[in-house]
This record gives sequence, C-alpha cells and structure tokens, in this order.
Amino acid sequence: YECAKVIIASTITSLRKLLPTHKIYGEIEGQTFLRLYGKFDVRSAEIMSREVPKMTIVPGPLRKIIPMGQGIYMIAYTDNKSAEMLKNNTENTMDNRETLCRMLEKALGTEQKLKMTAIRGYYWPVGTHYYKPRQYMDKPYDKFLNELQHPMKGIVVVGEVVSANHGWVEGALESVESGLRQ
Repeated sequence: YECAKVIIASTITSLRKLLPTHKIYGEIEGQTFLRLYGKFDVRSAEIMSREVPKMTIVPGPLRKIIPMGQGIYMIAYTDNKSAEMLKNNTENTMDNRETLCRMLEKALGTEQKLKMTAIRGYYWPVGTHYYKPRQYMDKPYDKFLNELQHPMKGIVVVGEVVSANHGWVEGALESVESGLRQ
C-alpha cells in the first residue's frame, strides 16, 4: 500500500498496541463513559419538560440530563465510577426502566412517578481520556501535544485521546485540524 499519511483515531489502548515503542502514550489513561437515553410516556414527558427544560446537572450517578425532543431525554451522561455503576442498566427491560425512573425521581427531587417506554444505553470501557501529571514538565504543553499527534513521519494521531480538551468533541476536531496542518 502507498499513501501520503496514516491517520490513527482510536483509544489509548489501541495506540499503545499500534505504537508500542512510543512511551509518551504512557502519559494518557482511559476511563469508562456511558450515555443512556429514555423515551417517556406523554404524562412523564410533560413532567420532564417542567423539571428538565435544558441540560441539568443532578446529584448521583446520572450526572447530566439533556432534553433531546419529543419526550426523549439523555438521562445519563457520565463517566468513571458512575458509568461503572450504571453499565448493567443499559438494556431496554422493564426492570431497568423502573430502576432508572426511581433514580431520576430522586435526582430531580420530584414526588411524581415517571414512566419510560424505552431506553437505549451505550457504555464504553475506554470512552474518554485524561493526561497523567506530566513527567516531562520541561517540554511545553504544545510540544507535548505535537509529539502525541505526530509519533513519526507519515503518521498522524487524532481524536479526543490526543486533544487539549479531553472528553469533548471540540477537542477531537481541534486535534484533526492541528494534526493535519503539519
């Protein structure tokens, strides 16, 4: 095969396997990530629209609730231990829907009972990343990022894993722009 560049967009786990001699990737760790969506019946959708008119941060493992429209809410946007705690509730079963409704009622502080007609969950064992405290503080941050994104001639690493803003789509897009400029 011939190409101008090889572009790698993956998790830290894969990067370490693909580029095992590049010790700099030891400076990054992955963490679990979970998103759960719920579709509410008409009465519950009305309650949710009053209680969660916009993105709402709540106590407990659900962390963020985000209205999506038409009675559908992202009922959990979370990582780390909270994602681990919820990962077994991602299947669309009656028990899971009821469990999540009780969690929502508690998190929102409402006495009104909620009912979901469906859930959809996504769990990633390595879904977002973070940089460890840097061992090589003599190297400026932009140089550190550049080395992560350009491990060798002809290879560019892009995505949230090597971005200045871990956990954010904006960071992943930023890494593509800066990685391909060189």
